[in-house]
Amino acid sequence: MRYIFLLLLLIAHTSLAAGANEDQSVSFQEFTLSIGDRVEIGDYRAELVDIQSLKDGLVVLRVTQGSKFEEQRVVIEGSRNSFNGGAEEGGLTLTITDIFDEESAKLRVEYRESLGTPRKRAAEKREPRAAPNLVIEKSFDKSTVNYGEEVKVTVTVRNVGTEAARSVEVYDIPPLAEFAYIAGYPPKIKSELGPGETDSAVYVMRAVKEGLVKVPQIEVRYKDAKDRIKTNTTEPFELIVAPPKRPNLVARINVTNVTSGETAPIEISIENAGQATATMVEVRSEVKPPEGLTCTGLDQLIPEIPPGSAKSYRAEMRGERSGNYTIALTVSYRSGETMSLTRTSASVSVLEREYKYLYYLLVLPLMIVGLWVYKRYKEYKY
Repeated sequence: MRYIFLLLLLIAHTSLAAGANEDQSVSFQEFTLSIGDRVEIGDYRAELVDIQSLKDGLVVLRVTQGSKFEEQRVVIEGSRNSFNGGAEEGGLTLTITDIFDEESAKLRVEYRESLGTPRKRAAEKREPRAAPNLVIEKSFDKSTVNYGEEVKVTVTVRNVGTEAARSVEVYDIPPLAEFAYIAGYPPKIKSELGPGETDSAVYVMRAVKEGLVKVPQIEVRYKDAKDRIKTNTTEPFELIVAPPKRPNLVARINVTNVTSGETAPIEISIENAGQATATMVEVRSEVKPPEGLTCTGLDQLIPEIPPGSAKSYRAEMRGERSGNYTIALTVSYRSGETMSLTRTSASVSVLEREYKYLYYLLVLPLMIVGLWVYKRYKEYKY
């Protein structure tokens, strides 16, 4: 009988010990919280107070147990933090497992099962957070850039947030190998921009290489009131540097045939059908064969001819010997350091002079015959 009593006592003790171990077993759950949200379990409350630094993974948590316990602590992402002894001692063990943005994070809650089941509670009133928000833009003043052309680049930074941005810096790097930077680079922006404030910087560069240019993103870095570092970037884009704009001169000669011993006008027109101004335009002439036709006023020196414009002038030719001749013009001109040539020619004939007295020589025999007939007529009449 005594052995049976001892056996029953042992079984009861074992059951009590097992029940006690079950009450002390630790479980966990994970919750996604925004600032102001909390997790409640038993008489504990764990609240997400602030995301202090995305870069460093710093988060502020506050844990309370009714009126008995309260602690606010800055915790590091991925580290376990015990409050009121931790889950093993009947408190809580909290771990920030992920930070999504400046407003939300994932919280892992470890607790004794005897405390009950944790529940998420949203913030009763979520106040908008004051924070700077810088938007950066980069633009070119030309949609098409030709080799050798200058282009103005404007970098604009605008604070669309509700708090001043401090320690503002723009990182417009690396410099583009397809351009030579002339003035204003790197761009400088005000170090502090208040809510709604905008600042811009302009720099000038020249295209020095043709082809496709990949313009990388540029970045603006700044700090908020809590010295948290924030960044924003532009979108990368592509730009084509086209071949250089060049002049294209087209020369024309308008002539008529000339009689030997007489003069006639020569009309010359030089039109710029290109996209750039032609400078130091020089017109040189040559007549083939060189003797028999004399031309004056053909050779000219014109300072410049803008694109879409034309220069016209008149020269004169004098026929000296009958025959067929060619008037050739060579027009040389510059565009920057580049020299170009264009040529044109026209054919002209020098006609033999007609002498009117030759017609009189033809008429003279007729007059003689007529007089002889008239004389005979008179003789027969009498």
